[in-house]
Amino acid sequence: MNQDAQHLESLSTAFKVVGVVYATCVNVFWLHVAAGIYTLSNPPVVKNSIDSFPSFFGGAFIAAGLFAIISGWTVGILNWRAGTMISQRKGHTFCVVISAINLIFQPIGMVLGILALIVLNRPSVRSMFFPAPDNPYCE
Repeated sequence: MNQDAQHLESLSTAFKVVGVVYATCVNVFWLHVAAGIYTLSNPPVVKNSIDSFPSFFGGAFIAAGLFAIISGWTVGILNWRAGTMISQRKGHTFCVVISAINLIFQPIGMVLGILALIVLNRPSVRSMFFPAPDNPYCE
């Protein structure tokens, strides 16, 4: 196995691991959803209206928590898919885009994104993704 193939296999594994980590870590936001539901179902009782707890906070907690969960799961699934596509040598553009998106998530995503962009933009690696007749990188 040449060096490019080894790098791609390592990237494939790293994308899958990062995808699982992202999808697992965002589950902490279920606490926000639970806090929002609790706040809506049991509003605090206060003596005067000045100190009352605004009722929209419960809905905001639920909305923010669900947004974070759905976003995290989506990024995790996309990373897993990019790892699968790298191991199959398909979807070069998709893998480059996911690598660029990973640059947002520091520090793990940034390291993975930079390394993946370096490896995926090598001409020798690009030629592994495209069959010979369709390969725009072959002379």
